Amino acid sequence: MQVALSLGVVAAALLSVRRVQLYGDALFVKQPGNTGTSWHTDMEHVPLKTNSFVTLWIPLQPVPAVENGGSPLIFADGSQRWDANERLSHIRSGAFSLSSHGALQIGDATAHHGQTMHAAPALACDSRDERWALTLSYFGAGATKVELPAEDEDRESYRAWVDDIPVGHEATHPLLPEVPLNSLECSSSQLTMPQIRIHDEPTLKRTEAEAGEHRNKSETVASTMWLNTYRAMLLADHGLFENAQELLTVTLSKSTDLLGPGHPIKLTCLSHLGTLLQAMGKEDAAVVVHREALEMLKATFGFAHLETLACATNLGLILRDQGQYAESEELFRLALKGRETALGPSHRDTMVSVYNLADVLKDQCKWADAEVLFRRELAWCEKVYGEDHDGTHVSRRNLARLLAERATKLEDGSTGKKERESDRRREREREREGLIMS
Repeated sequence: MQVALSLGVVAAALLSVRRVQLYGDALFVKQPGNTGTSWHTDMEHVPLKTNSFVTLWIPLQPVPAVENGGSPLIFADGSQRWDANERLSHIRSGAFSLSSHGALQIGDATAHHGQTMHAAPALACDSRDERWALTLSYFGAGATKVELPAEDEDRESYRAWVDDIPVGHEATHPLLPEVPLNSLECSSSQLTMPQIRIHDEPTLKRTEAEAGEHRNKSETVASTMWLNTYRAMLLADHGLFENAQELLTVTLSKSTDLLGPGHPIKLTCLSHLGTLLQAMGKEDAAVVVHREALEMLKATFGFAHLETLACATNLGLILRDQGQYAESEELFRLALKGRETALGPSHRDTMVSVYNLADVLKDQCKWADAEVLFRRELAWCEKVYGEDHDGTHVSRRNLARLLAERATKLEDGSTGKKERESDRRREREREREGLIMS
């Protein structure tokens, strides 16, 4: 707490305010095999009305640049100035740049406004170390409370105080402490502070031209390619699928020509392109892309690698939706075995593989094997989440559906294959409609 309050002087200076409150702190741990962090703004999950909000992102170990396999934040330059109603037009126009401030060393930090759109890549496929980062968020005193949807994914971070403040009232609460005024009497130049890289500050912003002075040509090209993949993700997140597909396709081709067919950026492009094509309903094309990525991963890292297992899972999901149950089952079995070995039998990702395999076994009326796996997943949910958690309720319903479907099919002698394939098609249509609406 003392460190957070002492750094409040930096937040006050950045926000140009005389009174600043600590909103919260968080520790972000990205493990090898975790997916990247999607595009978002901090204010999407902050129940406050204010334009004075800043986050300090402080790495707890050296973080390589994105082109060298690190996972620093990536920013959409100037996005904190975009009106929410005009965000889509800004993104569609493409008249903005992306930037990152890696590599970062111990003692470095970045600062970004609460409305700045940002994301973070996954760690490199060959990374063995976790990436830990501490965030400290502050807001200018005088902010008022607003209501966020009850299902907000970040609700747990403010649950302890949010109901104590009425909507429209000033956000004052013991859990939102104000930085002591005497800490603001000294200027930031008098303090021994981390090296803060302020995003979107013209004099401090790291540009590609500046970076090029310190990196060789291939690193500069790689950085551009990496940022292009995240521009494509930003387009896709806002329903601009065709634009995203075109950019990923061009980036994939250029990266192969300029960096060679075995460069890690190719794997990243293939992964994003396969997922995008699947979301667009172009499943045959997605299968081709995922197969290429899977073969490249197997040749580079072997089948037991977590990235390979994730790719096999993605391919298995598409094949399952296409009714190619046998191959889907084979991929899911390999993914489950690999994750049990690499992560352990009780890891969350292992449980995802348990569910996937159970689901495709149910599709093939392999009732007994599916029941064993559904019961295993339910037991895990009850132990980890508790009896009344939403995830436990969903798991319990999945098992109940299996038992009911088995009883029905055994009574009428049908397999239900056509009905399940029809259900799958309807599910995919709903998923695509949801993506387009977002």
